[in-house]
Amino acid sequence: MKRNIPLILVILFAVSADCLAQQPNVAKDVFDKWKQKASARDVSKLGFALSVVTRRTGDETAEIDLWVVGRPPDAMIDVQPLYFEKLPNGKYSEERIEAGAVTKTSVAIPGSRSNARDSFGLKVIVPVRPNANALEINWAGYAGDKIQNRNKFTIFLSDEPYSCLTTITGGR
Repeated sequence: MKRNIPLILVILFAVSADCLAQQPNVAKDVFDKWKQKASARDVSKLGFALSVVTRRTGDETAEIDLWVVGRPPDAMIDVQPLYFEKLPNGKYSEERIEAGAVTKTSVAIPGSRSNARDSFGLKVIVPVRPNANALEINWAGYAGDKIQNRNKFTIFLSDEPYSCLTTITGGR
């Protein structure tokens, strides 16, 4: 029996790694839907796209799926959980209150070349306070020390997935 333990551990690791590799990135689906509906001209001139899907996964955790097309080799992603008070008229207050610490994630792909057809998916788990109802996401894409693109946006956070897409077109 003791001889089989390493074999069992190897099999368990292979099965768990295979399951992780098969997890879908729902932000890719958001991009794919845009691409299907977009004009051929918009798709051919696409320089950069960032799709994001957020959802609360617990009282103190949230999950973000990012899908990037036309990415530079390096990126910094900062996520700030926020709380916006809902007003009696159904709108939200302009006052933003921090609802957790900033989560910083960096992505470095050595030897990668930026190309509009390159794509990259990333899942980020963010600690949030129970009152958090939005996430401010700062994306900065770099090639060397030069910023290639920068996006900053706020997206709602709820138990249901909430998505947004940013695209930048260039003259090709």
